Amino acid sequence: MNILTNDDLDIIEQFNPSVVWCPSQFLSMGISDKVKCWIPELYKRGVNVTLGSDSARNSSIGDEALTAHLVAMNTSQRLSQRKF
Repeated sequence: MNILTNDDLDIIEQFNPSVVWCPSQFLSMGISDKVKCWIPELYKRGVNVTLGSDSARNSSIGDEALTAHLVAMNTSQRLSQRKF
């Protein structure tokens, strides 16, 4: 769920699926300066957002929570690491 539109947010909120987000993958795709990260917004709308990792060699235990926190800060949508 790295590339979403405003319409996608409403659909996700309506059907309320759980969303798995891999923030390290989002950064490694090189799109963070071109595509808005909507995950903090989904979380604030009450969508169950879980953290995943693309593979063991991309990150270690705990890296995804820190990466998610940093991505959220970069989009001016602060999320505490404690919420992850």
